[in-house]
Amino acid sequence: MLNAMSIVLDTEAESIISNIRDVFLGVCRGTITLHEAEVIDNYGSPDERAEARKLDTDERWEHIPDAHIEECTTALSHVDPESWRYYIAPYMIWSIQHFRTSNSIVSDFTIYTFATNEEPEEIGKYSLERYRLLDEKQSRCVCRFLRYMAKNGNYADDRVANEALQKYWGRFCDKCGT
Repeated sequence: MLNAMSIVLDTEAESIISNIRDVFLGVCRGTITLHEAEVIDNYGSPDERAEARKLDTDERWEHIPDAHIEECTTALSHVDPESWRYYIAPYMIWSIQHFRTSNSIVSDFTIYTFATNEEPEEIGKYSLERYRLLDEKQSRCVCRFLRYMAKNGNYADDRVANEALQKYWGRFCDKCGT
């Protein structure tokens, strides 16, 4: 858990967070919820999944508490594509706000959700199904997030962020000069 110290962000971080809020506004959740995805990661039963779903009462991603993101470190790997698109916004915001002050793996796992082991021309169906749900503005926003994280290698996995940019996401920044 985080301590109660105030969060001071640089102007680039503030700009990226504002961009995330704008381009992901109105995105709806898919079938699998945050806590349910954690249960899936732990090979939970259908009953355990149903109980976990009850914890996720949010109707907008903006209402997801930071504590839920901190508790659900592996969730992005186990949600359906629509839920992935819904949850990446709060995970990116949490990461930008806390990656320098938290010992949580959440920031790196957020970077990893945008990484692919395949070469650009061979990106797998699983990754593309998720990536293609994002419109051009959302994809540019992901590129900005990854570039920011790549510049902060003392606190984030810059190697994976750079690989994700090289293999897929960098093309979106290049289109807009960001």
